[in-house]
Amino acid sequence: MALGATRQGILTMVLKRVTWMLGAGVLAGLALTLIARKLIGVVIYIDLQKDAGAFFSLALLLVAAGLIAALIPARRAASVEPMQALRSE
Repeated sequence: MALGATRQGILTMVLKRVTWMLGAGVLAGLALTLIARKLIGVVIYIDLQKDAGAFFSLALLLVAAGLIAALIPARRAASVEPMQALRSE
């Protein structure tokens, strides 16, 4: 903020980074689930035709929970006064 960024710009920057990280994590998790489904199938029964909606819903739920969890620190970072940030550095 000391270099001219707006509060909205800081909030957007933080949430954009979190969204990219969450998206990469969810895609990697779904890919690993597809790769390891035979191993997982030993423990639980998975039918991808029936359970695809459940996997997609859980992935969206994880992304939503991650964004909500990131919103609090992002708002805190956006509310820091520029002079206070410069003094602490």
